[in-house]
Amino acid sequence: MFIDEFMTPEFAERQGGDVAIKLLHSQYAEEPAFLERFEREAAVGIKLEYPGIVRVLELVMDGSRVALVMERVDLVLKLK
Repeated sequence: MFIDEFMTPEFAERQGGDVAIKLLHSQYAEEPAFLERFEREAAVGIKLEYPGIVRVLELVMDGSRVALVMERVDLVLKLK
């Protein structure tokens, strides 16, 4: 599985800890418009640094498998 290949201790250490991975479904990875949009999302996300935005660390492309590696955010919602 794609995620297992990248979720190694060495990969996590290189990224500075645990990460979240947004995987583009293979059906869309073969569509140029979807792929271009995903690549643009990665390019913009890598440049952004703001407390309210999850940082994109890198874009991983391996054949038809495409993913964004992002910082992991643990979120706890308090409902009233």
